[in-house]
Amino acid sequence: MLYNILYTYEDTKDGKLILRCKIPDNVFAYIDVLNRYLSQFGRYRVDCFWLANSKELAFDFKTTLAYEKYVEKSQPTI
Repeated sequence: MLYNILYTYEDTKDGKLILRCKIPDNVFAYIDVLNRYLSQFGRYRVDCFWLANSKELAFDFKTTLAYEKYVEKSQPTI
């Protein structure tokens, strides 16, 4: 289900990770999926979500994970 993630970006106010995802069939079940995905980085969760202001129909899911830490940990090591 993580194939629904369109892209990620940083919240300009507090530096938290925001995941832009296609609208799922059941948003609350998808939050559980995202929480399991975020658990690989530590004790992070989805904080809130809203309908994205974009051309595609999508939700933005704000997480408790800092964007910099996400980029750090998700980069493959060479």
